[in-house]
Amino acid sequence: MELSNDAVLKIEQALSIPRLSKYENFYKDKGEPYEKSDVLMLYERNLIISNKFFYLLNYFEVVLRNAVVQAIEISFRCNETNSWHENEAFIRSLSRRGRYSPKSMFDSAKEKFPDSPSKMIPELKFVFWQKMLMANYEER
Repeated sequence: MELSNDAVLKIEQALSIPRLSKYENFYKDKGEPYEKSDVLMLYERNLIISNKFFYLLNYFEVVLRNAVVQAIEISFRCNETNSWHENEAFIRSLSRRGRYSPKSMFDSAKEKFPDSPSKMIPELKFVFWQKMLMANYEER
């Protein structure tokens, strides 16, 4: 579909020139002639390819969260009467430092779902799970 110059300018303004500049640089670096509509088509192609991977990232995140919970349960010897979300040793191990403090994120999720550890898992921000993979938790 061929775009008018006016349409290309409106799209460029809406998306922002800095955002599109890396796509324009693709053509500049190759030294090939191009039009603004070529840049927009390259941007659109990148969106389509990115969307193909997005659902895989979703699965990865779910699997990662569940794997971390399993590791916590093993490391802290959790069981049916001592769930990971109530395990005092695990809770004490959570760092209180930093902008995204694992302890504060944990407390916030537990406050919302005090009796439902399975609902806490998706409630906790991804950064919480990332921090559980950091070196200071590796020994555990």
